[in-house]
Amino acid sequence: MSDEYRMPAEQDPETAVVPAHVEFSEEMNLLLHLAKNYPDELTVSLYAPVSQADIDSFEAQTQIRLTDELKDFYLFTNGIMISAANLDLSTLSQVGESLEEEWEWGDEKRRILLGEMIGDGELIFYDADCGKIIANDHGDETEYSDLTMLFAEIILDFIHGEIDDEQLDAYADGFETTVIFPDGNT
Repeated sequence: MSDEYRMPAEQDPETAVVPAHVEFSEEMNLLLHLAKNYPDELTVSLYAPVSQADIDSFEAQTQIRLTDELKDFYLFTNGIMISAANLDLSTLSQVGESLEEEWEWGDEKRRILLGEMIGDGELIFYDADCGKIIANDHGDETEYSDLTMLFAEIILDFIHGEIDDEQLDAYADGFETTVIFPDGNT
């Protein structure tokens, strides 16, 4: 990261409005609800969003096409920190800077570092070849169809059972009947 880097201004999670059309709206609204109502158990930090021009510039400079979901994410928040999972998804400029990193798999995989699970060593990548989100935990990989599934797993693995909330329980009950995670867990 360059010495000139400055974090973008934070958005107030209590007044942030998640666009209804984005794929992750249910998960993000639930995270914001839980952070508002259970601040001792969960913190969600959001940042001032980027513009469509910023995304267009990023894609032109990097020759990487982001999925519509990732574009929607950065148009909603330019990075996020979720305390329950120690998840830190980087700002778009940090993502661009990370492209200079060399990874153990070399150039055969077009993976873009999106963030990490702080303290755990788990890195979160966007695979530009298949359009999926990859969590790499010291070489063990979990593949997610999209960012929404990553948020869902955070809700179900790190938050559900820790916070007693009707909205959270309803989400988990509905989710368990329809989705199986890549590792076989529901």
